[in-house]
Amino acid sequence: MIFAKFVGQRVKTGSFTDGKIYFAKESYHYVATDLNEIRVFDDNNEWIMVNPKLGEFVFLDYIFAVWVAESNDDYLSGDTLTIDECDDDAFHIVGNNYMMKDNFEVIDSTNLRPDMLVVDLENGNWKKILRVNSEYGIGVDESNSFKEPIEFRFAVADKAIVSYPMLYCKNITGISLTLDKIYIPIHINGNLVTVENDVGEIVEYDFERFTVER
Repeated sequence: MIFAKFVGQRVKTGSFTDGKIYFAKESYHYVATDLNEIRVFDDNNEWIMVNPKLGEFVFLDYIFAVWVAESNDDYLSGDTLTIDECDDDAFHIVGNNYMMKDNFEVIDSTNLRPDMLVVDLENGNWKKILRVNSEYGIGVDESNSFKEPIEFRFAVADKAIVSYPMLYCKNITGISLTLDKIYIPIHINGNLVTVENDVGEIVEYDFERFTVER
């Protein structure tokens, strides 16, 4: 399969999201990027025929994906891996082998945004994402520099990247929470947020007990 990033040009058919990465298949034999016609699996889970020469998609040699399955001897939940090939069921990890797709979530515009918290693998500290560029580069300091996603570990809950801000506890009165501890939102519903507390219970709390800033 081919990795195809939609770049926001209008398409006549299909449903696509700007900046999202899609899987595509060539319809005819091709050499290098001289594609005649491709099929792209769109947001409605339908194969849409597109002309790759119209500029609707950018074709990528590799993508980044987060390991959203449970940690094992090879990968921790939240690890970012580089994927250079895929088939209908599996991704090929650069320098390793094929693993089933349902162990991963592809990083793209739908789940990477400022205010998320990630672990900077350079020092092991949680950092807030300050900016994201069109190549999915991540900036976590004031230097205006960007790092590739593979240099970070992401928060994962319920086999998905936590793409909204993680929370610091600011009010622990009578509750099994720790002041200033980071909690991963499992679900947000209006003024209520569900997190796993310090005794392992999945509990819905008033959002006012938390803040996205220290």
